[in-house]
Amino acid sequence: MAVDPAGTAAECRERRSLIASARAAARESIDFAAYREVASQVKYPVAAMLVSQTVLGFGVAAALSRVLGARAFGEYAVVMTVAGIFQLAAGFPVETGIPKFLAEARQERAEAVRGYYAAGLRLRVGACAVAMLLTAVLARWLSGVYGIAHLSQPVVLGSLSLCLLAPISLYYLACIQGMEMPKRWATGSVLSALLVFGLAVLGAVGFGEWGHRGLLALMAVGWALAAAVCVGLARGALGFLWARTDWRSEPDWRSEPDWRYVRDLIRFLLPVWLIPLLGFGSRTILKSYLAVKQGPVPVGQFEIALTLLLHLGTVYHACMIVFVPAWARLYARRDGAALMRSISQVRGALLGVAAVYGAVLALGGQWVVPAIFGADQAGAVPAARIIGVVMPVMTGGWVAATTNIVSSRTRIMGQANIIWFCIAIPVGLVAIPSLGAAGGSVSFLAAYGVFTWFYISRARPFFREIGVWAREQQGDSAAGSV
Repeated sequence: MAVDPAGTAAECRERRSLIASARAAARESIDFAAYREVASQVKYPVAAMLVSQTVLGFGVAAALSRVLGARAFGEYAVVMTVAGIFQLAAGFPVETGIPKFLAEARQERAEAVRGYYAAGLRLRVGACAVAMLLTAVLARWLSGVYGIAHLSQPVVLGSLSLCLLAPISLYYLACIQGMEMPKRWATGSVLSALLVFGLAVLGAVGFGEWGHRGLLALMAVGWALAAAVCVGLARGALGFLWARTDWRSEPDWRSEPDWRYVRDLIRFLLPVWLIPLLGFGSRTILKSYLAVKQGPVPVGQFEIALTLLLHLGTVYHACMIVFVPAWARLYARRDGAALMRSISQVRGALLGVAAVYGAVLALGGQWVVPAIFGADQAGAVPAARIIGVVMPVMTGGWVAATTNIVSSRTRIMGQANIIWFCIAIPVGLVAIPSLGAAGGSVSFLAAYGVFTWFYISRARPFFREIGVWAREQQGDSAAGSV
């Protein structure tokens, strides 16, 4: 069979490019000046997200499980699982796009800030309304399917938190993010977590008298207060949107909507919506199959491994609170040199953190897992070790993925996550019967390996583009100094 010389040359160039990218990433990960620079910019969001996620995740679960007991806490978990299904409709990822569009609008045309804010709010409220309508229609039936027909009212209250009040809070935090005010964002995130946690503990203490209905109602009150706090903080950041004295030539955001902004957001966000849908679907399929083949204990072990992976993801997402709007603004003004430098620093720092965290799990999982989750969870160690290897691989793909948000190439994100799903499920179905929870982790390793390769290969046009801008800037600077 004849070999195509052009194809062979292209393959060689691609291999060289990927090898060069890996070497560059390794050099960046040991640039300790970059760690200091990145840490100085993200210290408030990272601290706030770690506190809020710890409080809302570990804190609420630990408090409720200790006070309610095994049976009542299990019922609460099922209630939130059913409410979480309705959350898929409310989860249209407005908060992924609105910081980028607000930052770009501030750089290019300030009058568009009003338009994107209004468009994002309409999409957020619309998605929440759809989710609550589905809750009203299907909550009783779906509760029966899950064996908790007597708890259909708490399911509705749980949906009120997950599908309406929490998304509204997150939308206004995303607006603050788009205005690049990390301290204000951090304040809102921590206060929201503390309010919800406090009301959840109160509901647990009074559980004997109020039951699940009282517990979920108090948590909804907590999220309502959190939404009020976030709206107040956002008003300080976006005060001009409520004032008629600014941009008088523009229509007020409360008047007839300008559908251009809505269309821009929808086109940008539709591919991104695949991420939570496919993620939820893959976890559900793999956990269900694991339960059928191995029983409930390996499901818990796999959940522990995913919890550790999510914990690393918290650091990444906290960093992006600062850098997504900053990179979008630099991209909008074609500042290639500053954008390239910032991405290199962040990529190196995040890969370094992921490599250290992953090495601790891979090499010391036999101590880490029992210390955190208890000695009876030692069976989760093999799954956690594999997840340790996944961590730097996943982080490299996520950083490359962010370039698609900055450059509005979100179709690539949809494609990448479809590929991830199509690899994770078959590998999991093959590996789980013999490896148990570790088989689920193997499926993540295989999927993230291809996922990261795909993103890095598709990010090359972006880096070529900003490289051209950087060289143009250098040429202009040299010409100006002559």
